[in-house]
Amino acid sequence: MDALAKRLDGVTFSLNYSSGYISNFNLRRDNATEEYRSNLATNITYRHKLYRKPIYVGTTVNFSYIIYHQTQFDSLNMALSPFITFSMNDLDYSLNVSQSLAGTVATEIDTSSSTGFNGDVSGSFSMPSLLRWLAGSQPESGIWSVSISADQFKSESSPIFDAVNYTLGGSINQSMNNGWRWTAGYNLSENINDDPLGNDFAYTGNSLSLQITKFLGSGLSLNGSYSVSYFDYTNPDSATLFTARRQNLTQNSSLGINYFIGRNLRLFATMGYQLNESNLPTGFILSPGERITAVGIQSSSLGDYKNATLTAGMSFNF
Repeated sequence: MDALAKRLDGVTFSLNYSSGYISNFNLRRDNATEEYRSNLATNITYRHKLYRKPIYVGTTVNFSYIIYHQTQFDSLNMALSPFITFSMNDLDYSLNVSQSLAGTVATEIDTSSSTGFNGDVSGSFSMPSLLRWLAGSQPESGIWSVSISADQFKSESSPIFDAVNYTLGGSINQSMNNGWRWTAGYNLSENINDDPLGNDFAYTGNSLSLQITKFLGSGLSLNGSYSVSYFDYTNPDSATLFTARRQNLTQNSSLGINYFIGRNLRLFATMGYQLNESNLPTGFILSPGERITAVGIQSSSLGDYKNATLTAGMSFNF
C-alpha cells in the first residue's frame, strides 16, 4: 500500500542496469561492427494530488549513462519532464513537456538536445477479447488511448540531422483473466528537416505494432512483440542525383522474460531482431542547390541492414 500511495502522491525512484550485445552497431549491409553496451539509468518522479480534485501535477527526471566498449564511446543523457494528469467525464488526460540533453563524458560536450510536447487521452472499455485465440468470448476489460506529440531535435555536432517530428498515435490493450495481455498500436509520424542538407532524412512514417504478454505466476512473465513501419521519404534522394524518392520498410521483433523478486526487484532479458529494407542504396549527400557537390556521406541506416540484439539486466524500484 505504501508503494501505491507513493505512485499516487509522492516520490518514486527506479534504478536500472543492463548489458547488451549488438550485432550490427553501425547498421550497415556489409562489414557490420559488433558492439557490447552497458547502461545505467535512473528515474525520479514526483507526483502531487491537488486538494479535493482529481488532478495530479509533478515532474520526472531521467539520467542514463551508456558505455560502448568496443568503440570506446560513451553517452550521457538527461531529461526533465513536468506533467499534469486529470480525469473528466470518465476519461483520463495527460499533458507534459520535456527537455533533454545528450553528450559525452570523454569529450565533455553536448552533442544534441530535444524539446518536446506530448498529450494523450485514454478510457476504459469492456468487450469480448479481440484476440479470441487468447481467451474465450466472455467480456474482458481494456484501455484505449490516443496521443499527439511534437519534438524539436537539435544536434551541435551534426546539424544536418536537425528536425521537427510530429506524431499522432493510438493504442488499445486488453487483460484477460487467464493471464494473457495484449497491446496493439498505430503511429503516423512526420519528420521535417531544418537544414536543406538534411533533405534526405525527411519522411512520413506509418507504424503498426503488437505486443503479447503471458503472466505465468510466481513473478514470472514472458512477452513477445512485432512491429512494421513504412517510411515514405519526402524529397528526391541524393543517391539518385535527386531523380527518385526513398521508401523503407522496417520490421522489429523481440522476445523477453521478466522475473520479479519481491515487489521492488525485477530481472529481465530480451532478444531483438531488426530488418530494414530500402529501394535505394546509400551514397553521398549532395548539395540541393548545386546537385553535383558532395557535402557528406549518407547514414548507412537509410539502406538495407540486419541487426540482432541481446540485453539482460535488473531494475530496482522504491
